[in-house]
Amino acid sequence: MVARYATCIVAVWASVAALVACGTTNGLTVNGATGPAEFFEHLNSCLKRHGIANPEASARDADAERMIPALLGTGGIPVPRGVTKPQYEAALRRCGMTNVHVGRVAITNPLVRRNILSVRACLANNGFTLPAANFPGPGPVLDTSGIDVGSARWVAAAMGCSVTQALTKVTLSVCMGRDVLVGRAAGATFEDHLLTLPSCLKKGGL
Repeated sequence: MVARYATCIVAVWASVAALVACGTTNGLTVNGATGPAEFFEHLNSCLKRHGIANPEASARDADAERMIPALLGTGGIPVPRGVTKPQYEAALRRCGMTNVHVGRVAITNPLVRRNILSVRACLANNGFTLPAANFPGPGPVLDTSGIDVGSARWVAAAMGCSVTQALTKVTLSVCMGRDVLVGRAAGATFEDHLLTLPSCLKKGGL
């Protein structure tokens, strides 16, 4: 389940990052492609023609950071494995993506900073104390090194804090079930509880 959850997050992040970039390139048009699915297909084909064999296989500064849904989009567009940043930027330009920033940028927006600090505080309230936020970069905004991101409690807390930063241990236990929060983030029972977590939190007034 963790793998599925992480894959889901990566897919959403990639779509968001690409769509933001697309807004600077004649809407969603690359090589005549206009729809989102068609756009991504043509973009990947174009990148492969320019030496990016596996544009979807990216290396991140901290893969574990993907497990904090609230941070999606803060890392910039990742560089594919086996390719340098200049090579990737050049290939994107050749494919019509002229105003795309590849990689991590400094986070200067006060609202975004405030949200990240609130998420960090929420995670701390749920037993996960992370180092101070790294707004300038490079590297992850919130470093999850040393955290067992495959544990049920972490995955649930990271999701819960992305829904509401007023999340408490008690509320999380009620919505997820104490037994479900013990051990690994795996199995249909855990997945079912995680999927209903947002609605449970809202019903609880959070």
